[in-house]
Amino acid sequence: MLIVLGVSSSKTRSRFQEKAFKCSKETDLQKESRMSTIQAIRSISNWLYWQSPGASSSSSKAVAHQM
Repeated sequence: MLIVLGVSSSKTRSRFQEKAFKCSKETDLQKESRMSTIQAIRSISNWLYWQSPGASSSSSKAVAHQM
């Protein structure tokens, strides 16, 4: 019984290591995807930030001109 348990234990350990390796690859891909998404959001946010003052200046000048 101990020998069978030892064999199944090594098989289980081997399978666990294979699964862990595959999961770490998936995690790396997910991490890259997340970082790429964050970078895209930052780029868009930065672009919107620098676009806003131009639009605000035009509308505030128009409001001031109407007074």
